[in-house]
Amino acid sequence: MDGNRRNHIVARPAIVVDHKNRVVVGFTVRKRNGLVTRNEPNLDFRIVRFSSDGKPDLSFSLATHTRGINGIYLTETDKVVARVNDELRILEHEDDPLQKEGWSVLASCPRACEIRQSPTRRTISVYNSDAIPPLTIIQAAQPPIIKRCGKVPRQIRSADDSIQNYPQAITDKFAYFSGSFALYGPFSYRWPLCDYEHRVEMEPPLKGGATPLGDELFIASGDKDLEVVTSNSQVKFRQSMSKHESWSRFWVPLRSSESGDRVAVDMLTTRGGKEVLDISIHVTARRIAVYDIEAGKEVASIPVNAKHNFHYEFDLSPDGHRLAVLEDSTVKIVDLSRSEDLSLEHADAPELKDRNLRLQVPVVAPAKPKP
Repeated sequence: MDGNRRNHIVARPAIVVDHKNRVVVGFTVRKRNGLVTRNEPNLDFRIVRFSSDGKPDLSFSLATHTRGINGIYLTETDKVVARVNDELRILEHEDDPLQKEGWSVLASCPRACEIRQSPTRRTISVYNSDAIPPLTIIQAAQPPIIKRCGKVPRQIRSADDSIQNYPQAITDKFAYFSGSFALYGPFSYRWPLCDYEHRVEMEPPLKGGATPLGDELFIASGDKDLEVVTSNSQVKFRQSMSKHESWSRFWVPLRSSESGDRVAVDMLTTRGGKEVLDISIHVTARRIAVYDIEAGKEVASIPVNAKHNFHYEFDLSPDGHRLAVLEDSTVKIVDLSRSEDLSLEHADAPELKDRNLRLQVPVVAPAKPKP
């Protein structure tokens, strides 16, 4: 992968782990120079899949005229879904991904469109302001089930009315939105997909724009602490933060297992910062923390670079036992099944022809013999 920012941009989401512990990575590279048209773009969106033992078993490129917004998703059955060239496409025939017939278009998705996916990966929502109606709900069955709903901007009469187009998160049954009205204060809405008229207000409201792990459990911001709460805001898990550490989902979304029993969170250690003096804080350390919600404890802590040149992202496998990390041009795979001993030995990083994307496959160090 070319390290030059001008030639290489990874769009989010760019790394996903499937049910077979295979890791799929997507990145955009410059293909050629010279005259560029929509029919002859100069960019490639490259998708590479690594087997569970770290060997590439699928690799192909899709010509694209955009950079910075291309992305990859996986369905519940591990089919590849790509956002590329103003479309959301699903790879129906894996044996020939370069042929147009191997792909089906699920929805139009120009630069400003917004995509959400349920924790189980069964359902995707696509908001496109140019479409009528603007919201598309896709259930990745065979064949995919597609519903259209929402209101075009000229039909919207109030802020409350506009919420149906912008769900902050979805599950396979419901859409969610949390916010605050000037006269009424904080609120959280939940409504059946494509049925905003039957929305209900959750009491008490979920704090901090909650992320659903399902329809009964949510990640919420409890002041500085990380909380997992039920639909009626009962705290099921709380992780207190140390003085200089905080969790973030702004730059890197948190990831959860399919059942919601494990979550992986971006953790930052910061120093400095004085609001009255207009002095910004700076990041001194960074790690990915994995929490087991049922056990009520942290099961892994994986250090990563405090700063990155152009990209950083991670994903948790559906069973919650494998973590894949993309740091700039390097993919690291961490086996969490033996999280009692996280002293890892990394294999040499082979260079691939696809612009030197490097892969490091960690091998869990053997347990130390008891004295």
